[in-house]
Amino acid sequence: MSQDKRLERVYRKNSRILLPVYVLCIIFSHIDRTNLAFAALSMNRDLGFNTAVYGLGSALFFPTFCAFQVPSNLVMLRVGVRVWLAFLLVAWGVVASCFALIHNVTSFFVLRLLLGLFEAGATPAMWYSLSQFYPQERIIKPYSFLSMGILLANVLGAPLAAGFLAMDGIGGLRGWQWLFMLEGVPPVLLGLLVLLLVPNRVSEARWLTAEDKEVLAADMAKAAEASPPPEAIPRRPLRLLGLALANPLVIYMCVVGFLLATAAYTFLFFLPMIVEALLSGHSLGLAAASKAAGKGGRAGLLPVLLTSVPYTVGAISTWLVAHSSERRRELYWHCSLSLLLSGVFFAFFPLMATASVAAGFAALVLTVGGAAAANGPGVTIVADISRGPSQVVGMPIYNSISAVGGFVGPYMAGAIVQQTGNFKLIAVIMGCLLLGCGSMVAALKPLAAWRARKLLRGAAASDDEEQQQQRGSGDGSGSSTVLPARPAHAAAAAEGGDDVASREPSACVLVGGLKDAAVGGGAVRTAGGVAGLAAAEGAAGSSDWAHRRPAAATAAQQQ
Repeated sequence: MSQDKRLERVYRKNSRILLPVYVLCIIFSHIDRTNLAFAALSMNRDLGFNTAVYGLGSALFFPTFCAFQVPSNLVMLRVGVRVWLAFLLVAWGVVASCFALIHNVTSFFVLRLLLGLFEAGATPAMWYSLSQFYPQERIIKPYSFLSMGILLANVLGAPLAAGFLAMDGIGGLRGWQWLFMLEGVPPVLLGLLVLLLVPNRVSEARWLTAEDKEVLAADMAKAAEASPPPEAIPRRPLRLLGLALANPLVIYMCVVGFLLATAAYTFLFFLPMIVEALLSGHSLGLAAASKAAGKGGRAGLLPVLLTSVPYTVGAISTWLVAHSSERRRELYWHCSLSLLLSGVFFAFFPLMATASVAAGFAALVLTVGGAAAANGPGVTIVADISRGPSQVVGMPIYNSISAVGGFVGPYMAGAIVQQTGNFKLIAVIMGCLLLGCGSMVAALKPLAAWRARKLLRGAAASDDEEQQQQRGSGDGSGSSTVLPARPAHAAAAAEGGDDVASREPSACVLVGGLKDAAVGGGAVRTAGGVAGLAAAEGAAGSSDWAHRRPAAATAAQQQ
């Protein structure tokens, strides 16, 4: 068997074991944090919660979810992915079931905070685990599978919620109590499954033979040439945070993530109510949705079921866009155009809903389809630009700051809807936020190219200076000095016109379709990405390892 076929077989083995487990974790993580949207149709009436209380309670998941992502990931590095992820699954499953005991506003708010605390570290832990089994160039689809898990949660969550809500009155419990109690059980079982199947590192993977591990290690080592050595990663948390926050591209994408989460979670928590208002024939008024919710436990099941349609389309669009992105080795336009499409349809949703119920529902479907399709390329962009010593906390920081939008969106939406009595203004505002996100991702492409040109030029100049110093040292001693071979990337940066992709394929990482980065009088062509982009990590304080290799090689290999 050829080396390439053997490698493909290894990655298929990884996918067969890890992806089903992690997708199930994502599904129930999302179900347990968002089933409140379905329960609210009857829970709000039973407990006397208005939309302002509901909006605040929905949002309170996110302060703890945001605050504990990075600390949770640092604990995970100490105790291992397997034990830590299993603990988080069991803990949030128990808390999710306790929502059946809600009896007042205080208990509602406290449980939402606890749920955010225990769910905070799960997704970053899975991201980190996948990065141990897939190189950067192969990780788009695994990340997209996790994004699809969110959509599948909504596809499955709607009929599950409808079935549990229909149990209203059984055993003296309301339908929403059955919903919370039963949907907290699967994460506990998944915690036991993680203990059995998920390894902390490749060497512990029982599904791989010794030969498989050698092949995988060789391929991962080849990909790791673009990253600093493990001993360069600082062990002090503040040092790690400083390195990540010093990368302007990470901060830029954090702003995008914040705006996107503001719109996405507002849509998520209010979608059943919006659909109910749409079906009522009374435009988009809150009164119609509240009236339907007040009819009892089995009322309003149709809008709950219909919410699965947009997310089904979203799951399909996510896979199609991820496949296209990986095949074309392009990220930015796949992400940007998907967000722009989503924003247009959400902003024009009130007009389309006024025209007809079918047109309004189609707008909701296309809004989800576009926003969901952007997830895979978007997360991969963040993963690439956070490479370097700060990689351990770069993505959790992005997820944490994005989660702030999950607090702001529902809380703001609840207050606005309470004042206006309808969902029209919210749809326009959130549509504009999605349009802004799409525009920012498109603008990131030339920004990344400019930064790559600047870093490559600086690295080439540093390499020239180092070689001159070595030459001078050799001349002074009267002996000849063997100079290190000049990396192809630095040569292209200094001379212009060389094709980096043909000379050093390992440097051509997939950052997102920046095909040409003009340097000097020529162009550095990369196979769908930017060579040298993560040299910013050197400027961010990674001088403790940069001296181990020539400066130009550092710039070219870091990204």
